[in-house]
Amino acid sequence: MPAKGKPPDVAGLSLRLAEWKGDPSHRWSGRQLIGIVAGRAIGYVEYYLHPRDEALEVVFLDVVEAFRGRGLASVLMDSLYAAHPVAWISHGPRTVSGAQWWNRYREPDAARNIHNRPPEEWARYFKATWVAADRARNAALNAYWGLEGNRSAEYRYDQRIEEEFQRHDRAFAPKRTTSWIDPHRQNLYAGHLTLLPPALHQYVHDSKHPADDRAHALLNHIGRGNIPRSRRHTGYWNHAPSLAFDDALHAELFLPPRWPGAPSATGASVQSAKPTDCYTHVVFHIHPLAPEVVRSYTPARTYLDFTDRRDIPIQLSGLSWRTADLNVLIHHADFRTPLSSAIHPEEPHLATEEYRNHFDEQGRSWPSASESLAAPELLERRAADLQAMAAKLSRLSPRFQAQRPNESPQDGQHPPQQPPGPAGPRPG
Repeated sequence: MPAKGKPPDVAGLSLRLAEWKGDPSHRWSGRQLIGIVAGRAIGYVEYYLHPRDEALEVVFLDVVEAFRGRGLASVLMDSLYAAHPVAWISHGPRTVSGAQWWNRYREPDAARNIHNRPPEEWARYFKATWVAADRARNAALNAYWGLEGNRSAEYRYDQRIEEEFQRHDRAFAPKRTTSWIDPHRQNLYAGHLTLLPPALHQYVHDSKHPADDRAHALLNHIGRGNIPRSRRHTGYWNHAPSLAFDDALHAELFLPPRWPGAPSATGASVQSAKPTDCYTHVVFHIHPLAPEVVRSYTPARTYLDFTDRRDIPIQLSGLSWRTADLNVLIHHADFRTPLSSAIHPEEPHLATEEYRNHFDEQGRSWPSASESLAAPELLERRAADLQAMAAKLSRLSPRFQAQRPNESPQDGQHPPQQPPGPAGPRPG
């Protein structure tokens, strides 16, 4: 049996440039360069990029432990230089491990590193005194650990460092150069990653069934009061559905590894994982929201983050979804009447009374009064619907058997219930 967590050969490495949900208040948009092996992220660089690609600010560089010591951090940084061939680059302050890596790294174009050039050349993009502080921290780390740190390439000064850098502070333009997304004027889209039960997965991705029915089955599983909040990747509200799909894809890339010996999402080893052990990328669509609905949010150029900790009522106007292994085939359903839904509260005790009246703690809709009745006249009235639903399920899977039309519950037995799963009752 392979050693637990043993990675495959890095010959399968691929790189992906993507949006990064960093600090929405930053003057520039966030970007991410991801190294991928076997469908999982094995390293990444996070940075902010000037809107005209004239400068970038590196925030974080990391490689997963199983792939360290193979030069992948250098490959990622070299690729960053290649992806933005004319941009000034600020590497910022380093950690201890970052300083030790930098001591071994050789830049492909050291002249674009702002630590190696005088402030008057780049001061309009970066605040000079902050850069001086970063350099001082890096120099202290190098001295403490006995590292050269590529100091031979750094810019030398003719005057005291604080005087020179303070003189160029006035050139810095801190104003945001990007527009703000407006939830009152724009349609919004949020991505979600989910692993469905096998029967439901088969049903929602089978184009032979009506898209509207499959969308409602998917919503029944997720819960209309369980629309996700922002996390590391998903739950942000974007101005385009493609960005929401990217959020779901990135969430999958950063799941636990898939190389031999590593557990899958269901706990099975990768070698024994079932074909249905496949994630679904879901995108929620909503129309512009009324000002009284949006209590607080933080906007960026292409997305926003709802920051109210309580539940947030929304109206779902549609749903899109795709499989992770066939992401060019997108299923879509528009709802003729928007569905009353909610972004779930951060904690159950923060839920509003309106939320509690409609949803349980898992975000599932409470059954209506008519659905909770078990009167014989109600069962008789729904008999045709139950038989039709049973027939649909029997076509979907041989495990489901249709109820015999004349069969009635025996004494002491519960009346026949509508089967769970992909064809459960639609939300109102």
